[in-house]
Amino acid sequence: SYVGERELYDIQVIRANEEVAWWGNISVPSDRLSLSFSANQENEFRLHWTKTKFYNAVEAIEIYNESRHSGYFELIASFANISDTVHLFTTAQFGVDKDYTIHVKPKHENYLYLSHPSYFEYTYRFDVGYGALEFSDVYQAGATDYLMANNYIYRYSTETFEIEETRQYTVNGNTSSFTNLQVSKNGTYLCAYVGSDRNVYWGPTADLTYNTVTDLKYLTGNNYAPAILLSDVGTALIESRNSQNIAFYLYDFNIDAVIGSYVKNSSVGMYDTQFSPNGDYIFYKQFEMKLLHFSNGVFTEMPFSEGSARFHEFMADEPGRYVRWENGVFYIKNCSDFSTVYQFPLTDEKIVDIDYYQDQLLTYVFGHLYVRSLIDGSLLYDVPFNKNPIGNNKCTLLNNTILHREGIFY
Repeated sequence: SYVGERELYDIQVIRANEEVAWWGNISVPSDRLSLSFSANQENEFRLHWTKTKFYNAVEAIEIYNESRHSGYFELIASFANISDTVHLFTTAQFGVDKDYTIHVKPKHENYLYLSHPSYFEYTYRFDVGYGALEFSDVYQAGATDYLMANNYIYRYSTETFEIEETRQYTVNGNTSSFTNLQVSKNGTYLCAYVGSDRNVYWGPTADLTYNTVTDLKYLTGNNYAPAILLSDVGTALIESRNSQNIAFYLYDFNIDAVIGSYVKNSSVGMYDTQFSPNGDYIFYKQFEMKLLHFSNGVFTEMPFSEGSARFHEFMADEPGRYVRWENGVFYIKNCSDFSTVYQFPLTDEKIVDIDYYQDQLLTYVFGHLYVRSLIDGSLLYDVPFNKNPIGNNKCTLLNNTILHREGIFY
């Protein structure tokens, strides 16, 4: 029979002469349920709990969903069969952080304990999605891999959902973190700052064992560590604060030498700079969008008159092309003469990411992430998503997989 948990009980005996005597005491511990969450690559999400030992005293297991910080609880499932220990979510949205409470409902409730929910309730919080990687930023490194860094550089495969390779960098026997990681547009090369002296680590993403470490402070300035933009041919665009006139240098890691420098044409700063995969075109803003062409050591400003757009970037798989989104139309254009290769209507709220290898476009409309065709804009997948996919909710698209910044996949 069930007597109750989390209590100390005295045991008394009645002797043959009907005398009542104290025999001893026993403590009955609480039967705390153990909760866990699981997800698989088919995007099935489950909440698990252990079966209660005192099942004869339990009428039902109830699961409540709490609206975050609201104090409002909604009953979403009830299990009269105490042997049931798994709940499959059918409406959980990808990337949502959830608070669920499991309530063990006794057959005979003692109302004295209703104000102490810790006796019979268990709360569990999780992010809905598959996987368990957490990194501040991730970068595409080829058709199927992501690159991410903290104290190590990791290459993570979306085919195996495993870390394929890691790389550690040490200075004088001490592990150095990788900061300001950058990856070329097509994912061929990476660079980051290492060590307290902020030298530049550079190498191919396909083989993390190969690298060079170079002191480039003579270009950037001693107290400045800008993001270094990489091409897929081994060159880099390095912003300078070491000169009053030079806006940026073009550096070739293959020969460890400066191969070009761009002189400022205005005292106004340059921002939103982008570097093409072949290292021959540069987008930047200075009041309005501008396009530079680099050839044989010479920078030439192109007669670019399209102005700013809601979204623009160089294509990863077509080095001489860029994409542009404005006024509800998505364009694929040639860098050489700005001619339109093709276009299609796109009226979603935001472009989140583009996977050029799969010809897919990730967009956002309130409550939804849309995966669209990069060929004609047609809808391929609709993923319910009730957060703005920026900042801590940033999402990227690669190899038919959406990665949330919290490290979960869909």
